[in-house]
Amino acid sequence: MQPEVVAAIITGGVAVLAPIITLVFKQIYDRRSLGNIKGRRKAVIGTWSGSIVQEIDSNVVSFNLEITFSAGKKIVQGDASFISPTNNQLTKLKFIGGFLHERFIKFEYKNPDESIIQFGSSILDLSSDGKTLNGKFIGYGSATNRIVNGEVMLKRVV
Repeated sequence: MQPEVVAAIITGGVAVLAPIITLVFKQIYDRRSLGNIKGRRKAVIGTWSGSIVQEIDSNVVSFNLEITFSAGKKIVQGDASFISPTNNQLTKLKFIGGFLHERFIKFEYKNPDESIIQFGSSILDLSSDGKTLNGKFIGYGSATNRIVNGEVMLKRVV
């Protein structure tokens, strides 16, 4: 093969692999601050129910939320659903995160429907008895079309 063809093949291969390798290393880097779940794993796995309180158009609104968590060695994942108070439609969110200091759980969340822009972050405090998760969130709301924030208060159901 001619050197120009070999160089073109190598360059093309590097161009394809570089973003994939970057993504893998970014995920590893993002997760390195998360602690192993250890004994707190059992405390978070299961179904939780509670409320979200946030301000919408100068009104404080509270609405119910249900979320089911599963956990691996470092990662906690959740599937949540609630009825949006602005449009009365069922909204689903996917959560992914992990423990910090075996007490706090840091999550990123987003709407699983890629056509809907809805995402954010939250930090929740798992009580010492493992029965409540309380914290704050900030993100972008699809129904309000703006940045939203508020409080989350959950209790273990199952």
